[in-house]
Amino acid sequence: MEENRENQEIQKESGWESGLSGINRWLVIGAVALLIAAGVAFGYGYRQQLTVGHLTAQQSVATATIDQLQNQLNNVNAKLNDMAAAQQAAAQEAEQKKARAAAAAKQGAPVDKRYKQLQAQLEDQEKQLKDTQDLWRKTGQSSRRASVRRRTSSTGLSLKRMTTWWCCNGAASATISNST
Repeated sequence: MEENRENQEIQKESGWESGLSGINRWLVIGAVALLIAAGVAFGYGYRQQLTVGHLTAQQSVATATIDQLQNQLNNVNAKLNDMAAAQQAAAQEAEQKKARAAAAAKQGAPVDKRYKQLQAQLEDQEKQLKDTQDLWRKTGQSSRRASVRRRTSSTGLSLKRMTTWWCCNGAASATISNST
């Protein structure tokens, strides 16, 4: 009996120890699994922090770019508004000039004494030029030159100057004399 008791005690002790060693194994396995899970969680958290940092930097760059684009758009809008205002001002000024011209045309321009004198001189020179042209056609070339020199010396104008003046101002004087 004693042997049985000793065997039972030995079995209890070895069962107890074997039970403890089984619990210790599960405890160690659980602790290792917990450490592995904690390492994976720490690595995942660190990776997420890096990703958040990169996204924050990208957001800052995007915000700066958007601000620059808005400033450029505001500048373009301001220039466009200035151009529109300038065009409106030019259109109003043109309308005012037309209104003034129409009012002046209705009232009639006052005739200046100098204007009448200039118009009389112009008519006289046109008459002399016409006489000279008629004489030029009728006579020969040598007599033409002498005649032209004689006529132009009395007015103080050269033939070239007279024809240039007449060509440039003759049409204008004809419109002036016709309009009065």
